[in-house]
Amino acid sequence: MVEIRTKDEFNNIIHNNDVVLIKFGAEWCGPCKTMHSVIESLEKNIEGVTICEADVEEIEDLTTELRIRNIPTTLIFKNGNIVERIVGAYSMEDLIKKIKTHL
Repeated sequence: MVEIRTKDEFNNIIHNNDVVLIKFGAEWCGPCKTMHSVIESLEKNIEGVTICEADVEEIEDLTTELRIRNIPTTLIFKNGNIVERIVGAYSMEDLIKKIKTHL
């Protein structure tokens, strides 16, 4: 899993990979911790997707730009564009279904 710490890293990842899933959260957020486990499991169960995490407190400018108002928020990008916005905690199975619609 790739940890995004800067806006440049973010731009590089979404523009150099076909499908990217990024979970935005914070260390103190309980549901974010749950989603971290789901994302780790997801990484082992799906191919063709670059999976990342970003801490909203480390990259506040990007968080604002992407209009992330609640955490956890998971964004799926395809060819550099947001194709799916998922707010809250989801199961791995639900995430796989959402991702597969964009592969």
